Amino acid sequence: MKKLSISILISTMSMGLFGQSIGLNVLEDDPRNFPKTVVLAGLSISSSLGTLSSTEYLGFGVMGMHQINDELDVLANLGISSLTTEVEAVGHYYFYDRQVRRNLRKLLASNAYVNTFLVSKQEQLFRLGGRGGIFYSDFNNADFHTGSLFLGGVFNGRRAGRYIPEGSSEMSFNLDYFIYADIMIPVVTSELANNAIGYRVGIDNRVANTIFGFDLYYGYKVELGRFADIPVADDQRHMRYRILLALGAAF
Repeated sequence: MKKLSISILISTMSMGLFGQSIGLNVLEDDPRNFPKTVVLAGLSISSSLGTLSSTEYLGFGVMGMHQINDELDVLANLGISSLTTEVEAVGHYYFYDRQVRRNLRKLLASNAYVNTFLVSKQEQLFRLGGRGGIFYSDFNNADFHTGSLFLGGVFNGRRAGRYIPEGSSEMSFNLDYFIYADIMIPVVTSELANNAIGYRVGIDNRVANTIFGFDLYYGYKVELGRFADIPVADDQRHMRYRILLALGAAF
C-alpha cells in the first residue's frame, strides 16, 4: 500500500476553481490487472440511418470480454430481437504497448453549488494491435442467413486500480475501451443478400463504479458502417449503426 498526497479540485457555480491536498492510500494501480473476464447484458439496437422500416431491430444484447494474456483479448457479442439474431466473435492481438502516468479526475461529491473532484496521477496502458473475427446474422422471419469475416486494427486504453482517499471509502478506477476499424468480407450469403465487401468503425467501452462495496460495470458498444450482411442490393445499402448498452460484472 502506498501513501500519497493528492489534490481535491473544487468547482463552484461561478466557475472558480481551488484545490487542497489530502492523503491517499493506493491499494492497487496496474492497468495490466484489469479483471480477466467482464460480462454485460442490456439493450441492443440495430438500424439503418435515415430509415424507419423493418430494418429497425430493438432487442436484448450481451457483450463479453476475456483476457488470455497481455497480448491477446477475446470478445463476444450477441443481439436478439424479434427479427434477427446477431452473433459476433472477435480476437485482438497487440503488437505495441506503452504504459504512462496520466492525471485521473473522479467526482467525489456534487450539489447545486459545488462539484468536488479527486485529482491524482495513475498508470494508464495504451496498446495498438490487429483484430479479426466473424459476424453472423440469422433473420428469424425470412429464410436466409448471412455472415462475414472481418479484419482490422484496434487501439486500446486501459486503467485499473483501487484507492482510499483520506476521509472517504474505497474507490476503483477500472476503465477499458477499444477503438477499431474493420473490413468485412461476406462468406455466408443467400439469394436475397448482397456479396459486397463492407466496412465499419466503432468504440467498445466498459467502466467500473464501486457501489456498496461491489464493482458494478457498465458499458456500451457503438459502431457505424456499410456492413456486408445486409439483405439488399449494394446500391441500396444505407449506412448502418449498431448500439449495445449494458450492465454487468467482472469475474
